[in-house]
Amino acid sequence: MFFAMAARKYADDWNAVPMFNNHSPHTLMFELEDDFSEERWEQIMKMSDLHKLNHHLVHNEPKNTFYDHIISKYYPEGGETI
Repeated sequence: MFFAMAARKYADDWNAVPMFNNHSPHTLMFELEDDFSEERWEQIMKMSDLHKLNHHLVHNEPKNTFYDHIISKYYPEGGETI
């Protein structure tokens, strides 16, 4: 409610804020269980600098998925995973 009030009061400032979609940061989350593709990985990485991943999902021994790629690349020691 407060945000809406502020946006109405400062309409010129609010209208100057660039609009972005909220789908790009979620794309990787929707494709975590898909087969990994280097080409698709590069496309997704170019879409957004931030990626929203869902920590409520259960991943059962992924094989060659985007999830597996993330874990093996960023947690090569088998650190704590989702």
